[in-house]
This record gives sequence, C-alpha cells and structure tokens, in this order.
Amino acid sequence: MGNKFVALLALLFGTALAASAYAIARMAIAVQTDVAKNDIATPTFAPKVRESQGDRWKNAFPEPEMPEFALEVDLQIPQSEATNNLEVSTASYLGGDGDDRAAGVDIAPDRTIVFAGTVTGEIAEISNNNLLGDGNGTVIRTDATGREILSVSRIGNEIFDLDVDNDRGNIAVVGDFGIALISPRGDRLLWHDNLAALDTVLKPYSTRVSIGEDGNIAVLADKKIVLFDRQGNAIAYFPVVGGFAADIVVHSPSRSLIVTGFTQKDGGGCSQLQVAFLRSYGYDSRRRWENYDWTHAEAFSHNSSCADTRGYRLALGADGFMYFAGESAGGNSIFRYQPRDLKAEANNIHFDPYTQPYNTSSNHITYAARFDPENGNLERGQFHLGRLPDGRGNALQPRAIAADEAGNVYIGGRAFYHDRMRDTAISGQFGSYAVTDNFVLAIAPDFSSRHYVVSWNRGCEGENIVVGIAAARGVRAMTSNTAGCDMITVNARQARPQGGSEMLYSVWEP
Repeated sequence: MGNKFVALLALLFGTALAASAYAIARMAIAVQTDVAKNDIATPTFAPKVRESQGDRWKNAFPEPEMPEFALEVDLQIPQSEATNNLEVSTASYLGGDGDDRAAGVDIAPDRTIVFAGTVTGEIAEISNNNLLGDGNGTVIRTDATGREILSVSRIGNEIFDLDVDNDRGNIAVVGDFGIALISPRGDRLLWHDNLAALDTVLKPYSTRVSIGEDGNIAVLADKKIVLFDRQGNAIAYFPVVGGFAADIVVHSPSRSLIVTGFTQKDGGGCSQLQVAFLRSYGYDSRRRWENYDWTHAEAFSHNSSCADTRGYRLALGADGFMYFAGESAGGNSIFRYQPRDLKAEANNIHFDPYTQPYNTSSNHITYAARFDPENGNLERGQFHLGRLPDGRGNALQPRAIAADEAGNVYIGGRAFYHDRMRDTAISGQFGSYAVTDNFVLAIAPDFSSRHYVVSWNRGCEGENIVVGIAAARGVRAMTSNTAGCDMITVNARQARPQGGSEMLYSVWEP
C-alpha cells in the first residue's frame, strides 16, 4: 500500500508525469499540518512522526472556511468491508427550495422527538402553529420513530438552539426573536422575551439555551448570561469571563450554570495560543469552580502544551454526568492533563490509533470528557481523530454531544477523510467520502470501545455537519446540516434535497 501511495502522489504532483493517462476516481482528502511543538509519547502500534508547520486557527466560529493548508488529493481508495450495521428507523431530508439549517434535537418525556431549525417551504400535510409570525424558524415534533410528524410550529425567521424540559416537556427555543417557551404539543406560546437586556446581536451557533430540572432557563449570547424562572421572569444577568463563550448547561442540583469556550492568549513560547475553559457559576453569578483556562506561560512551561484548544459543546447526560466536547489542534494540548493540574496526567482512555493523538500535525481533533457537574472533577476523557490511508491523523471536529442513561456517549460533527468511517453501514447502505463527512460516533460507557462511527454522506462535497444529537428513553436522534446533495435516506418523508443547503435528520434505537 505504501509504495503504491507514494507512486500515485508522484504521479499527481510530478511535473514530468502530469500528462499521465491513468484514470482515477476523485476523492478529496483534507490534510492539515502544523509546526512541531513537541512529540507526544508514541504507542507501540504506530511509528513516531513529528508534527509539521501550518496555519493557525482563525477567530471565526464555529465553521472556519477551508484552511489554506488543506490539500486535495485524487486517490482511488478501496472501501472497507462492513463490520457492523446501524439500523435506523428513518433518515430524511427536511426543507424547501431555499437554504435550510438545522439547530438541534431533543427527546421529550413522552418519547416524542423535537427538532428545530430554519426551514423553508411546507413540511407536512398538517396546519402550522404560527406562534410568532409565520417565518422560517421551525419546531418539528415527530413520533419516536421519526417517521410521523406530529406538529409543526413556526416562530421567528431563524432558530439557533432548543432544549426540552425533562419534567413537563415544555420546549425552549432561541433565535432572532429572542427566547420563547412553547407548550409540549407545540401549539401554544407560553412566554417570550426579546432578550433586549443582552444588548447584542443574536447569532447562530453562539446563542444557546438550556433548561434545568427546576425549570429555570439560561440563555447564553455574546459572553452574556440571562437566567429566567419557569414563568419567564429574569432572575439573573451577568457576563462570562473569557474570549468566546460557546455553550451553557443548567445544573439545578447545585444551582449552577456551566459554560465552556476559549480565550486567545498570545505571546510567549507558544507564540499564538487558544486555551479552552470550563467554568461553573452559581445562580448568584459567583464562580464555583474552573477548569483549564491556563495562562500562556503555564501551558508552555509544561511539556510545551502549545496545541490550541477550544470548548465547543456541553450536555447533561441522562446518567447525571456532564459531557464536554472540545477541539485540539494536534495532540500536544492541555487536554493531556488534569484540568487543574498540568503535572498530573488526565484519565484519558485510548484503545486504538483513532483514540491516541500521535502523528497528528495540527489536525483539529475531538476531545470528549465526562465531568462531575457538582465540582468539575474529570471522571475520564478521550481523544478522537480520523486517519489517512498512510496513517497520518486527520480532522474530526465535534459540534454535538449526548449520553444516555447507561453512559454511552454520542458525538456528532464533521470529519475530513477517516479510513474507518464506513466500516459500519446505515441500514445496509454505504456512502462515499467527500469533503466533508457528517458523522456520529458512539462509545461505550467506560470509554473502552467504540460502538460505531458512521456518516450519511454519499459523496456530497460541501458543509456537511451534525449539529444536534439526543440520546434518552430508548431513542437516538441526530440532525445535520448538508450541502444539499446526496445523503443516505431510509423510510424518508423527503428522499431528495429540494435546493440550497438542506437539513437532514435520522432516528434509531440503541
């Protein structure tokens, strides 16, 4: 394999052989590289490879444009044989002939599934509940299979995030209209606040909402938090310390709000550096505990932890733990160590080359971890990355995380080429890679094994990314943005895209 790969690269890039008549299938593989910051310990199952120089992370969030160092290589790569098959009850597009965008998904106490996003056109042969005008901001409720649409509610022009009350089933949504609480059936607006107190422009991806077990609802936007009680009264308002705040969860037992994000900390041995933070505030705005957020000097001084890190997503699992999905630009990051002690190694579990970040260069890879939300203690963590056919690491970027009652963890996002992505079929169907793959990765409660990693992509090139995932009450669901081209569908209400970018959703059982 290695000799053929080298020979083929020479064929592609050697000027003397540029006119070769070989016919090859187009397959774009994004290769990301960065400077050698410090080699990590190399496991026995892989050669030791140093990391190389490349671009830095940009400040744009959360979907940077294709980086300049991305290299497209045309290769014919044999598809892996199936080792598993994820049977889904449905996988379907959802949208009209305009640009549609997914925002999130949750599972209600009655096992109905609640999807939200910005959806153009008509969805079902049922009347819409027009709650705040009849714009494209849309909340869709389905049965537990995802096949039957129970209600469609229109609210505002865009929805950015949602969360469902695990006690009463009320649905909280945030969007260009502010914050709204909707009845469990999606037919009544319980209350609405335009969030003028935040004095900021509400934007997708960085405007987030979370409902606690006590019914309190927190909204995060532009590094500002406002907390409402169940009746819609604002009971707290305060800013978040840090460069960029990406997500929030309400932990009612400790009366706390937990926030993640990152801060730019330039100068010093690492030159430029982004550092993730994970911070707990009481309802009274006082800090309760803080993880990571090291200074530049601290990160550099201990084993040159100069790989940029970001906190992206948080979730309170159905098992009571808090789950964190972050990103590391290479393997030499602060995530190797305890979040409050850079001299102590973190309890990171690795079992194969896809959970050990060697030979990674600056690939933007996933770090997932389980924390005690009461005190912020790290229970265990794990890196996840893709690999190219020659063994080099490749990008795997998280944008959603969830955990079920047993502690099985589900991560969603986007992936550049990953040579294990299609070891598992979806209802007997295999897709094909194109930049980029949307993906769902499932791991065991003890992080000792991977249940599956799958993509719905059938060679659709563009921005394909899972942005919402839910796992509870015997139901699993994901929602993804797609570039509006070919995806795997199963028992679909809408089997083909209608035009523009398209929302895709899928539902399955454990």
